[in-house]
Amino acid sequence: MKLGNSKFVLSPPGNGIDCFRTWESLSMGAVPIVLKSELQPLYDEMPVMVVNDWKEVTEESMNKFSDEKIMKLDKDGVPLRPKLWLRYWINRISKFQSEFIKEFC
Repeated sequence: MKLGNSKFVLSPPGNGIDCFRTWESLSMGAVPIVLKSELQPLYDEMPVMVVNDWKEVTEESMNKFSDEKIMKLDKDGVPLRPKLWLRYWINRISKFQSEFIKEFC
């Protein structure tokens, strides 16, 4: 099955706690399923299913996740995944930079 046709994609850790498959899945419109880790704050505002153990991944849990995580859509009906885009990170860095300058300069 091709990634673009998948609704959910298992994304186990790679050589570290992160895996390219998580971000690849998000960019293709699928929901990655990942183990709970220190990376969890990166998944805020993103359709990522975080589990404590792979045994938690069932058809029922995926359906429940789909029902609870209604994705915000842009004007063209495309799911928003802000952290995938460079503009999001440029804005975050600019905001941090401005706050830093106000506080320390």
